[in-house]
Amino acid sequence: MLANHAEVVMHDLAAGLLLELERLMLTSSPASVNMASYLDTAPDFQAPAAASALEAVQNRLYKDEVGCSHLL
Repeated sequence: MLANHAEVVMHDLAAGLLLELERLMLTSSPASVNMASYLDTAPDFQAPAAASALEAVQNRLYKDEVGCSHLL
């Protein structure tokens, strides 16, 4: 009898959790989601460092293309 009661309680708990999750999903909006993270404010990931890293990758890719042009 106790096992049946525990099973019913667990089903009620699961149903309640699913109902709350459904309510949150139906009433949420993109404006309520915080998209900021540590990387947005970290000094290592600010624009000048990111730009120089992008330039380094582009230069490396360009050098690889120029270096392989003799294979064509």
